[in-house]
Amino acid sequence: MESLDPEDLASESLMVFVISTYTDGQPPNNAKFFCNWLKEAVSDWRVHDNYLRKLRYTLFWSWKQHL
Repeated sequence: MESLDPEDLASESLMVFVISTYTDGQPPNNAKFFCNWLKEAVSDWRVHDNYLRKLRYTLFWSWKQHL
């Protein structure tokens, strides 16, 4: 995910994300920037509501929980 620039997503039509987590569901180091960008983009006035409207995606997010 280090090579993925979130601003390039608008030019994509299909993405498949497979992300593992650790420590209470936190993203791994190589996905932190991307996940933070997505969270911040929701309230960023520079990112329009329809920015990712053409993007179709699926997400597989796995985690390990210690009981």
